[in-house]
Amino acid sequence: MGKSISAIFGSLLFSIFLLSGCANKDVALTAYENKDYEKAFAIWKQWADAGYANANIKIATSTLPQKISSNNDLIIKQLQQAYNNGSKKAPLLLEDLYIKQHNYTKAYQWFLKADLKLSNDHDVQNHLLLITSYLKTFTQQKEALQKLEEALKTNPYIAYRLGEFYAQKGIFYNLKKSLNLLSYAYAHNIQKAGIQKALILLYKLNKEEEALSLLYEIAKSQNSQAFLEIGKFLYHKKNQILDKYNQPCISCSFQNNYDFHIKKERLYKIKEMYIKNNVIPWFKNAYQLGNEKGILFLIQLDLDNNNFKSHKQTYSTMDLNQTISYLQSISSQYEKANMLLAQIYTKYLFLHKKELAKQIYLHHLCVDPLNALWHLYLYEKKFNPNSKEQQNYLQKLLAQGFEPAKVEQAYLNILAQKQLTMSLRILQNAAKQKDINALRYLAQLQIKHHLRFKKTPCDLYRTICHIEPMNITNDLDIANYYLNNNDITKAAIIFQYYAQKQNPKAQLALAKIYELYCDDKKYFHYLEKVKKQGDQEVTFLFDKLILLGYKKTNNLKHSIQRVKHLADRGDPKAIELLAQAYSLGITLPYQPKKALYYYKQLEKYSLQESLKNQLKIYQQINIKGIYNHMIDNLYTQLIHIDEKEKINYATYLISEQKIDKAKGILLSLQKYKDDQVNYLLYKITNDPSYLYGAENSNNGNLLLEYSKLIASSKPYTALVYAFRSALCNTRSTGETIYKLMLQINNSTEILKLYNEAKQYPKCISY
Repeated sequence: MGKSISAIFGSLLFSIFLLSGCANKDVALTAYENKDYEKAFAIWKQWADAGYANANIKIATSTLPQKISSNNDLIIKQLQQAYNNGSKKAPLLLEDLYIKQHNYTKAYQWFLKADLKLSNDHDVQNHLLLITSYLKTFTQQKEALQKLEEALKTNPYIAYRLGEFYAQKGIFYNLKKSLNLLSYAYAHNIQKAGIQKALILLYKLNKEEEALSLLYEIAKSQNSQAFLEIGKFLYHKKNQILDKYNQPCISCSFQNNYDFHIKKERLYKIKEMYIKNNVIPWFKNAYQLGNEKGILFLIQLDLDNNNFKSHKQTYSTMDLNQTISYLQSISSQYEKANMLLAQIYTKYLFLHKKELAKQIYLHHLCVDPLNALWHLYLYEKKFNPNSKEQQNYLQKLLAQGFEPAKVEQAYLNILAQKQLTMSLRILQNAAKQKDINALRYLAQLQIKHHLRFKKTPCDLYRTICHIEPMNITNDLDIANYYLNNNDITKAAIIFQYYAQKQNPKAQLALAKIYELYCDDKKYFHYLEKVKKQGDQEVTFLFDKLILLGYKKTNNLKHSIQRVKHLADRGDPKAIELLAQAYSLGITLPYQPKKALYYYKQLEKYSLQESLKNQLKIYQQINIKGIYNHMIDNLYTQLIHIDEKEKINYATYLISEQKIDKAKGILLSLQKYKDDQVNYLLYKITNDPSYLYGAENSNNGNLLLEYSKLIASSKPYTALVYAFRSALCNTRSTGETIYKLMLQINNSTEILKLYNEAKQYPKCISY
């Protein structure tokens, strides 16, 4: 009877404990929700100590006060206790915790203890990270993958992530296996597996019809990612559509202005209609379904198509200011928004925010280091070409084997005449893979640097034309090719077309053509257009033309302020411009001392040029020889840099009638066998021996003196030398030529002699 009462009493106590426990759990949850973490922790701790694994899990995974949640030892202890109490979830949580601590050894130990069938999507990604980053041998990796595959029958998330894994390039690359796994996962209602399968079919197997059918099927269930992928593919496909209307390449084959404009405008209209009808709706639908990436793609299209400049309706329906505000509002959530802001700041320079773009790229290093480095390199290339930073970023990219960086370095190597064979091979191999930059660089090397390859520049530009029919840079390259071949009309037609579309490079190129034809009105008109777009180089060029007196303006004060601001910041071009302006005295007052002050600042950038310019100023103001000592001192410094500066010093001394000193300096230079030295010695000594070998000279002065010397005995030969001298604009050739033509008195012979002179290499004048 006693035993029976005792048993009943024990059972009753146990029931009371259970009932109070349920109440306690509710109290713990309420306390937790009310942020009374200490109370919640105390109750869960009581349950955990009683052997309830879920309480251990609760303590380990809940956001408790810092002294608790930041204590990894406590969390690990609770999870281990949960595992000992029979929790199957604990090993997965411990694996995740150790991965975050980069303790892959312990993480893998818990991976082996885990029930992989319970893995969620994040857990599966953890498993694959361990397999690829921690396990070193193929055998170990294969065994771990097999362990994962055994669990996928009851866990489609494993099938999805393994399907992704086998589609990646590497030793386990297996597209067939990948598609089978993705199909299995999709059949178990994981729609992103179906999307991944469709992308493989589209971009790796070119099974367009099957892939789109699958994406359309998924899109019917209002899956926003499916809408995005359809839009991206249809945009990607636009070049194939446009190429049909660009055969042969319009920019390489047009006949006249009308022909070019009609064909290009038709191409633009087709592109506009295609994007509007076939691409935009998919991105808009994705956005309407709550996928922010939809509108980010629309903004990207607005940027790519220059919609913010063309004053037409943008795809995103926002103007530039609205777009910037919107992107800033979501920049903390979407890195793509930050990158679009950077693109805007570097594209629209009138915003004066390009420095912010660099800050964005530097921040992006934490998100996607390789992509960030590439953007930083392109930023420096555009705004600070040939800078140390540009080279540093390129070297970092090369260290990581980044293919576009290899193309850049190969091009730079060839320009510097380094590693020519290897660099050329890199460019040609990349060109075979239809790399646009490689194709452009090969064409430019032929045009500018007279290298010869199997494919001509035209062939290369046509290839780009085929790959990207609407590539504006390629069209401008073709225009420059025409310009290089003296087909100015065709070049101007292309530049004019894109100048009307507000392309600053085309506007600047057109301005230079008008400068060539001395049409100042149109030259300044197009420069002004580029300047308004915020191009700092053109703004400086504009200010330079104003300060040097080539252009009149009512805003002289603003130009001076801008240039002085740049000079104060140490810009060598601005410092030089102020020096020139003060030495000329056209727009700024003639102040040689200020000119000297600015030229002296340039010594740290180019000592030789700075000293030469200081010399010019001192020679201008050297009244009654008051600056003779300064001039002699500057020449001494120049001669220390380059001994051949003695020629200029001797010329100066001759002008000052210091003949003996000049002769001594010139005689010390005879070891160089310099024609200008012989010419000067002849002028001050009248000794014909200094004209020995003048007939083989390329010096205009020496040729003229030799012509005079033999004029009476060999007038025909003398006239050839006089013509040669005149062809390089040597001073005082007119009188000699006139006398010789009178002496010969035969127009047919004179023309023949002139044509003979033109066959010689162009001479050098001093």
